[in-house]
Amino acid sequence: MSQKLQEQTFHKSVSKVLLVSQFFGLLPVSNILADDVQRIHYSWCSVHSVYSGAIIILNTLEFCTVGYLVFKAGLNFHNSGKVLAYEKSDYGATI
Repeated sequence: MSQKLQEQTFHKSVSKVLLVSQFFGLLPVSNILADDVQRIHYSWCSVHSVYSGAIIILNTLEFCTVGYLVFKAGLNFHNSGKVLAYEKSDYGATI
């Protein structure tokens, strides 16, 4: 049992969480499930970095679009649910 605990590292403990975070574009590193921590690396020209960049750009565009539509239509009690649910607003703009 003590041998098994000695083999357990922080990297092994959180590697599955880090793998899931890659799907959300939060962690653009390669070889996240490698047994040796020295094999984990970052590269600007990798698929993970491009995916993370695309997620950041799309989230920024979504934030700006919703912000513009809320500014244009105004935010009150009646249309706040529509903004949160991305439904059609009373002013004809699609959120």
